[in-house]
Amino acid sequence: MNIRLLCLMTVLLLSREHLIAQVPVNDNCGNASFVYLDPTGNTCISDNNTTGTGDGISNTCDAAAIPPLPAGGHEIWYSYVASGTVNTISVSPSGATPAEKLSVTVLTGNCSGPGVVNVCNTAATTGDPASVAFTAAAGTQIWFYVTALEDDGEFLVCISSTNGFINPALTCTNASPICNTYDFTSPGSGQPGTSSVPSCFNSPPVRPFWYKFTVGYNGPLEFTGFPTNIGGFRWALYDITLGCPGTEVACNSFYDPFLPFGMSPFVVNCTSSPACPPINVTSGNTYALMLDDTSQSNSGFDFNWGTVFNCFQQLIFL
Repeated sequence: MNIRLLCLMTVLLLSREHLIAQVPVNDNCGNASFVYLDPTGNTCISDNNTTGTGDGISNTCDAAAIPPLPAGGHEIWYSYVASGTVNTISVSPSGATPAEKLSVTVLTGNCSGPGVVNVCNTAATTGDPASVAFTAAAGTQIWFYVTALEDDGEFLVCISSTNGFINPALTCTNASPICNTYDFTSPGSGQPGTSSVPSCFNSPPVRPFWYKFTVGYNGPLEFTGFPTNIGGFRWALYDITLGCPGTEVACNSFYDPFLPFGMSPFVVNCTSSPACPPINVTSGNTYALMLDDTSQSNSGFDFNWGTVFNCFQQLIFL
């Protein structure tokens, strides 16, 4: 067969396969997929850019896509309405064919403007997540896109749009949810809640309040709470998968007004500091964290998850 004819047939075959591959509806800004946030201002979606095309735009975060990817990669677009002033968008590789070296860009304004970048970020390495944080007035519609700089594939997008604080609940049954694995600030509680007496407490809780979370993967649980005022928190953790009051799985009654509390791999017991060693938690199980403000000062705290912990994400498949 003539080499020229063989080359022509190869080109035609590749072109046919490209046409067969369905380009995503949200392949450009004007057709951005609208993402609905849940009542807490959070949600996660699963998507991919394997059949996406380049828009011919790029910025300082995504211009260095590796050929044959174009500068900016194959962008997939989204939009949502901010429900709070504090907004974060995180993108992570996921699935059987994860995207490599993800990047996320948020625009200032909408698709009809010049596409000025508000904020952008690119993953440090192939398998790392990328995230951005910015402020916006509640009710503002936000446009952003996700791309990959090394290889297209599947990814998870998580959006949080809140006012920064997550208020606690006063009972186990009504415990406030604290996932999508975002760090947060608790304002504390100005009134006492209700709680049974944890096994390690030598007196009943004086001002207990509650948070809860559902685990995404089996593994160790690590977290740290840094008091924002004169704190002094005793705490207990319960597995409430079958309902409250649940089963106590960790307890710490060592409180100090200025020391952080939580679960840390750097401690060996629950009796010599406000922290306990990590425990292994079970995927799909729900846990409730009861915190007792012994100072009764209405102190809050800044809460940080450990690097190896994952909450269960409610997925919306596009």
